[in-house]
Amino acid sequence: FFFFPLPPSPSSRLQTSSRLSPNTINNTPSIMSAYGPGPGSRYSSASSGVGRPPPPSSSSSFVRPAPSQPRSDNLFPPPGSVSLGKVTRVESYGVFVDFSPLYRLKALVHISQLCPHRVDACTDVVKEGDEVRVKCLAVDEERGEDGRTRRKVSGSMKYADQETGEDLDPGMEEYEAEKGRRGGGG
Repeated sequence: FFFFPLPPSPSSRLQTSSRLSPNTINNTPSIMSAYGPGPGSRYSSASSGVGRPPPPSSSSSFVRPAPSQPRSDNLFPPPGSVSLGKVTRVESYGVFVDFSPLYRLKALVHISQLCPHRVDACTDVVKEGDEVRVKCLAVDEERGEDGRTRRKVSGSMKYADQETGEDLDPGMEEYEAEKGRRGGGG
C-alpha cells in the first residue's frame, strides 16, 4: 500500500505561519495557495465556471494579431513579371526569395541567375533578409509519388534592375538564348 498525505486542514493552515503564501491580506492566506481560486479571482466559479479561465479578451497575449496586409490567393508571380521579395534562405546553389504577402510560393534564384558575372558564393551577392527584385522565369509543375502537384518557381535577379525594378529582358530573348546555350534545362 502507498500512503498519500492529505492536504492540511484549514485550521492548521491558519495557525502555521510558515504555510502562509506571500499573497496574504490581513494575515489571512490566499485561498488560491492551497485550494484553488478564491472568490473574486479571475478563475472563480462566480465569474466563468468552476476552475475555468475567463474567455479570452482582445487584450489577451494568445490572440493572433491581424495581418497588416491580406495575403493574396495567388500562388506565384506570373512568368515574365518582376516582383519585390525578401531573401529567406541562402544555400550554396542559390537563394530562396519570399514574395509575401503578394504571393504564397517562394522562388529559387539559382547561383547562375544572381548577377551577370560569375559568382563563387551566393553570400558574395546577397545575405538573408535582403530585399531584392526578382524576375519570374518559369513555374514548373510536377506530380509527386503521392499524386500531389508541386510547383517550383524559378527566378532571376540578373534580368531585373535592383534599383528601379525595371525588367532588363522584357521579351525573355536573352534568357531563352542562355537556356539554349546551356542545353535546355531551366
